[in-house]
Order: sequence, then structure tokens, then C-alpha cells
Amino acid sequence: AHQAFSSVMDNWEEERDEGGGGHHGGSNPCAAVCFGLFLFVGGMTLGGWNEYRSVATAKAIALGRDHVVEVPCSPIDPLHRRDLIHLTCPLTGQKILGAGFAGLGEGVSGLQLKSEVQVYQWVLETVKTGGSNKDQQKTVKEWHKKWKDGYEPGTGPHTSTNLPPDDPHDVDELVNPPLTTQPWWDSRLRFGHFTIDTATDIKVGAFAFPAPLLSSVLTERTLSPNCSAPSSCPRGVSAMGNTLYFKYDPESAVHTERVGDMRQTFWLGDAHFASVLAQQSVGESLVPWPSPYDPSYTIFLATGQDATAEEMFAKAESDNVALTWVLRLVTWLCTSGGIFLLLSPLGMLVAWVPCLGGVLEGLVDMVVCGFSCAVGSMCWFMVAGFVWVFYRPYIGVPLLLVSGGLFVWLVFFRSKGMWRRPMDLEGRPGPYNPEAALDEDQLMPQDKPEEPSAPPEPMNFCAECGARKPVSMGMVCRACAAQG
Repeated sequence: AHQAFSSVMDNWEEERDEGGGGHHGGSNPCAAVCFGLFLFVGGMTLGGWNEYRSVATAKAIALGRDHVVEVPCSPIDPLHRRDLIHLTCPLTGQKILGAGFAGLGEGVSGLQLKSEVQVYQWVLETVKTGGSNKDQQKTVKEWHKKWKDGYEPGTGPHTSTNLPPDDPHDVDELVNPPLTTQPWWDSRLRFGHFTIDTATDIKVGAFAFPAPLLSSVLTERTLSPNCSAPSSCPRGVSAMGNTLYFKYDPESAVHTERVGDMRQTFWLGDAHFASVLAQQSVGESLVPWPSPYDPSYTIFLATGQDATAEEMFAKAESDNVALTWVLRLVTWLCTSGGIFLLLSPLGMLVAWVPCLGGVLEGLVDMVVCGFSCAVGSMCWFMVAGFVWVFYRPYIGVPLLLVSGGLFVWLVFFRSKGMWRRPMDLEGRPGPYNPEAALDEDQLMPQDKPEEPSAPPEPMNFCAECGARKPVSMGMVCRACAAQG
């Protein structure tokens, strides 16, 4: 076994160095086992947490229905402090956002302004060459020009090596240039997605609107920047549709792309109405309402529509069910996939057999896959059943029964495939004998031995069979030829 494993590892190292291989070529069995263990433990842990999260959230929603109180937009009644309240009121507090940004002029009115900045730059990408044949594919790194959120000035091919043959480029474009020295650069700019500004004094009726719930009520729209006024955009900046273009070379056309060019898009979020479910706190503040079942699970909801408390609770229930089933599928796949990766070296061991390696590997992988799904399902049902049995026994008990049934089936399947070995005179396992190993229940009716009318007389055996002791029924021994 040690020599076989060493041979497999040597072959794997050769395949890794050459960059080719078969079905498992270039894969590390040790890494697969470690990653499989991580997936299995993570899937079981996440699965248990997801079931409890689903139960606790459902409990919080049910208790929230029983405790919610309807309140008017104003005035604020201090008697409802620490109560779960529901209100539907106008949303106020819009402000001027983005003043001074190129293309926005004096700014726009709303609650939140977001932006995305991308740069046309050199990016080092990993690509595969050699066509569709996996045995001839090789992984190489090449420099490509593309629009990307992040930016690393000073990086690039520097020379024409490692470039695709059909990629047009200029000699002075082989490195990402610095952008902070450009006349159109604004210190408030950030690469990628970022929030430019957000209104701070937002009110829903007489209450202060909670900042964590702002994204739940906003309706975003893309802005169209305007560079018609000479003072609205600096030199080298032009607007086209919903995008603002910053040219590294101000003399180049807008539709041409050069390394160092930048583009920006704006989104304005606004809302004029909101429905809120939260706990009334000190003064005009709204905070999460802790559930009596588990205080770490709270009711803290908002929507930008005129919604009743029952509609908001129903939406929360629907979201909880959807998230629960998505995580259930993910955790089951992680659990079963982890077991499959733990057993994946079995397929790698037979993959190196000449001519038949691919067929044997496929057969082993099929058996391992079925076994992994069965064991993964058993573990998943067991964890889910333990969580649900304390909250809803009519759900948890069947899950535990399914898990137990899978366990019994696996044990039965394994036991039926094992030969029972005979015992010697001392009660130790003897040599393998297929005829003696057959269980009496496995024999056909016509092959079953007839029941003896009387117990057989004790027989003595020679020293070759061990001590000269009587032999009981079921024992298999070898007698000397001289004694028949």
C-alpha cells in the first residue's frame, strides 16, 4: 500500500510539473482531502445554524404579530416606549448631493448618491491554451487590456512579451500610468463602487429614520451627467449617455480606448414614503425589537411602500423560507461534496492503471458519489432533526427517522457484502473459505443442509489442526489424511 501511494504521488508530481494529466491530472489528493474535511465540517455547522436560524426567525415573526402596536406619524407617544410599533408615514430629509463633481454641476436632490469608477488598464489573467483537448491544455499568464474597478499604477507588461499576438498596443501604453496627476482628478474619487454622500437628518413622520434600514426603502435610478456648461466638466472629460469619460489623452476621441482612461457612473437613491416595524426607543429613535424567544433575533423591517404590519410580516416569512431552502441545498451539497472529496483518492489510486485507468476511475467515482450522497443525507437529516425536534416534533422526529433509516441501510448494505470468516479451535478467525462463509440464509432452498436428527459425535483431529479438542457445529478444520 505504501509503494502504491508513493507511485501515485510520484505520478501526480510529474503530471503537475507537465501541466497535463487525466481526469485527476494536476490535482493534489492531500489538498482534496483537506478541502473535503473543511466542506464537511463547514456544511454540518452551517446546516445546524441555518435550521436554528429558521426556527428562531419564525418564532420572532410569530411573537411580533402578537405584540405589534399601530402608532400615528405624530405626535410620539412615550407610553409605547420599548413596544414593537408599526407606522406608515412620509419620508423627509432630502439634501443636495454630489455638488462639485464633474458632470453634476451644483448637485442633485435625494437621500443617497452612489458611483462606480472603472479604469481601462493592463490586467494579468490566467488563460488555458491548447484547444479543447485537456491533455494538451496548458495554463499560462497573459496581459490583457480591459475595464476594471480596481487600479494598480505601474503594473503592466512593460515589454511586448506575454502579450496576445492579435492585441494592438503602442510602445508608450505598456504600463498603467498614474492618474492622480491628471487635471481632471478629484480627491473624492474612489475606484470601484462607493457612496459619495448620504442624507443624515431623515425623518419618517416625527421619528428619526434608522440609517441601517435606508437601503430597504430607496429606489435607485441612473443619472445622466451633463457637460454642456464649460464649468461643469474639466478638460478631457465628456459625457456620453449615462457615463462620464475621463481621457488620459485629452486630444483622443471619446470612442477610442487607451490605457489610463477612466469612466464614471452615478446612481441617485430617493424615497418619499416608508412603512417601518421597529421598537420605539428613547425620544424619536427606532431600534430593533428583540424577540422573547431569543433576543439575538430581532424585528427591524422597512419598505418604501404603503404596507400594513401583516403584509410586512408575511414578506418576512417568505424571505425566511426562501433563505432557509437555499442554505439547505448549499449545506447538503457541502456535506456530500466534502465526503466525496475525502474519498476521492480512491479514484486516483486506480486512475494510473494502463488502458483501463479511466474506466476504473469512473466506476470508483460513481460508487463513491452514491455513498457520499447517502452518508451526507444521513448526517444532514440528523442535524436538522435535532434542531426541529424541540420546536416542531412533527417535523424533527420524521427527519431523525429518515436519518436512522439511512444509517441502518448503510450498515445492512455493508454487512451483506462481507464474508463471515470461520473460526478455529481457539475461537480465532480462520482462513478464508467461500463455501464455509456463505450464510445459511443466502443459500437456495434446495442447497440448504437438512437438519440433523441428533447432534454429531465429537471428533478428534490431529495436531495440524491445533489442540485435540471436540469440534462444535459451524467450525471448519482440516484433518490429517491418515485419519481420513
